[in-house]
Amino acid sequence: MARINHPLKHPVDETIVVNGEEKRIQITDVRIRRLKGKDQIFAAENSDKPTLGFLLLSRLTGLSMSEIGEIDGEDLDAMEKIVEGFSQPGRPTGQTSSEI
Repeated sequence: MARINHPLKHPVDETIVVNGEEKRIQITDVRIRRLKGKDQIFAAENSDKPTLGFLLLSRLTGLSMSEIGEIDGEDLDAMEKIVEGFSQPGRPTGQTSSEI
């Protein structure tokens, strides 16, 4: 399945534990996969939750809600626009931009 790589304008510093040892890493980009039917079902079932956008980003990126919470607002806005673009209709095959 196609994924879009989104470089973060504001990288996130994280501490992870590997074999009992703490290591510092930096998240510099996020891979976002396209929506599947199961994601749209999830969104419909959770449409009343104010955190739905963050929950979807977590599902589509594989990042935890804690990691999503550390991403800068500017980067989150850009990532949400990418996800919104997944449901926008594209140009029919063979159509040029001047025909739109």
